[in-house]
Amino acid sequence: MGIQKKGRRSNIVELPNRLLGNHYPSIVLPTRSRAKPQKKKCIVCKNKNIKRKDTTFVCVKCNVGLRPAPCFDIYHTQNEYC
Repeated sequence: MGIQKKGRRSNIVELPNRLLGNHYPSIVLPTRSRAKPQKKKCIVCKNKNIKRKDTTFVCVKCNVGLRPAPCFDIYHTQNEYC
């Protein structure tokens, strides 16, 4: 009889892409059809059930609306931001 090795479970936890790499805020620019930039809902404020906060800032890589402070940092540093 051969010796069987027990498989080991990996302790590696995969992080969401929003926690990896360099992320930068950007202003939503006007388009040909809209003279004023389209405001987006801040995803952090929305998930915290705070009164809806609109913003003209987005994360370029994540393509989500985020207020520059403090929501941009919260979204990109906390595993659970709600």
